[in-house]
Amino acid sequence: MSNNTSDVDNFARITAIIGFAVALVAVALPYFQKRADEEEKLNVWMRTNMGGIVKLSDDPSKTSAVQIPWLFTLSNTGKVKLSIIGFDLRQIIGEAHRKFPGLTGTIADKNGNSLLMPVSLDAGESITLRMHIGFLAGPDILKPIYELHEKMGAFTLKDAFLAFAKERRTIYGGKAEFEGYEGGHTVKLSPDFFLSEPVYRVEFTTGRGNSFLVQTSDTISKWQQLTRP
Repeated sequence: MSNNTSDVDNFARITAIIGFAVALVAVALPYFQKRADEEEKLNVWMRTNMGGIVKLSDDPSKTSAVQIPWLFTLSNTGKVKLSIIGFDLRQIIGEAHRKFPGLTGTIADKNGNSLLMPVSLDAGESITLRMHIGFLAGPDILKPIYELHEKMGAFTLKDAFLAFAKERRTIYGGKAEFEGYEGGHTVKLSPDFFLSEPVYRVEFTTGRGNSFLVQTSDTISKWQQLTRP
């Protein structure tokens, strides 16, 4: 009898423990689900804007910065509304981060209108931003860039890309192959092109103090940026 009683007691204890565990999970799951649903989630994608205008200093003797047009797509992939209150932009050189006058240019909406922070995004909403990002060009790059400006006035990144390609190089100092023919041309980039392209890190901050960053360090994405129509 005692053995049977002991078995019954053990079974009751095990059943109680299982019941408690199930109840705990039943309480915890909605809590963690609620926490997950309240998390801010932002996907950031950036690419060069080949149709955008390259910006130069009015006085090239004061700065060697050349500002290239970029497009940013920010998508709220979470379930809560978020507010972007600012961003931090740096150029990455090895292990170091660098800032300089002319690194960060104007920021605008997709229509080119000046944009002021904060920017709010509802759940599932996306926005495209236009931003100019600078790089420090050497004399061998600055001279033909300003000559192009004297010749054309305002010019696009595509204009600059083709002008430099005809000289077998790129706006960043990399090497390129150019072949012209009647009615068109072919441009090929050498494997070391992306080694000369500046690497940037952009970090967007929300009103709740969360940060979301993107860095232009993916060679494949860079190739897609330059070859996209």
